[in-house]
Amino acid sequence: MSKEKKPFKETKLGKWLSEKAPKIGNLVSGVLPDKGLLGIVKNMISTDPDITPEMKLEFEKLEQEFEKEILQMELADKDSARKMQIEALHQDDIFSKRYLYYLSSFIIVSATAFGTMLFFVTVPEENKRMVEMFADIYLFGGAVTVINFFFGSAFRSKQQPPITKP
Repeated sequence: MSKEKKPFKETKLGKWLSEKAPKIGNLVSGVLPDKGLLGIVKNMISTDPDITPEMKLEFEKLEQEFEKEILQMELADKDSARKMQIEALHQDDIFSKRYLYYLSSFIIVSATAFGTMLFFVTVPEENKRMVEMFADIYLFGGAVTVINFFFGSAFRSKQQPPITKP
């Protein structure tokens, strides 16, 4: 059973921040857990003069626990999707067995056709932003999700290094 994402303030790390670094904790309290958010919080912790070296070590330990929890949620989510597909393969109905492949093929082919079409069709200026947003969501969200489902994704490659001040 996969864990539901809870607000950042309800995680161990969020509670620690609220207690030890209330300025930072209050700033990120209503946000859902996210790896990008963690990099921002890490930078804020490293530059906050009120945070002691001991507190920074404690933060790093909680950060590692938090990353493990996020990884477990992602893996559980992928596992449930794979179990759903295994269950579909046990059905007698051919359409049910192949539905995921039909849907995935449709998403990939239509995303490719849409992306290719953008090279040949002139989009009116007043609609450009809407077309760009749709392209971002459909091409990157839809097609990449299908590819990640079938071929997996490198979890570590999605993590970005924290932004540091020059």
